Amino acid sequence: MEEPLSNKGGETNAKPAAKDKTTAATLALLLGGVGAHKLYLGYKTEGLIMLALTVYGAAVGYLCGFALINISVVGVALVEAVIYATATAAQFEETYIEGKRPWL
Repeated sequence: MEEPLSNKGGETNAKPAAKDKTTAATLALLLGGVGAHKLYLGYKTEGLIMLALTVYGAAVGYLCGFALINISVVGVALVEAVIYATATAAQFEETYIEGKRPWL
């Protein structure tokens, strides 16, 4: 097994792993309500916002019997899943990886 070339100080010349649009779309579809796709794409704050809204919405829904917040969060995730899936690889890379566009 080859090790990556290293510079002084232990830094490597390896490029960070590219994020795949299919993986992001699948995560948005299956685990979008908890922000898994946001965390995968490196949008930590946005992923934690989605997770917090889902937990809050579940608590409110349990107490009141209605989960409008959860429906909204899952709706956003489903729309994002479709956007990710229908974008070309170049569009996805430009918009969500290089452009760092966290929402829709």
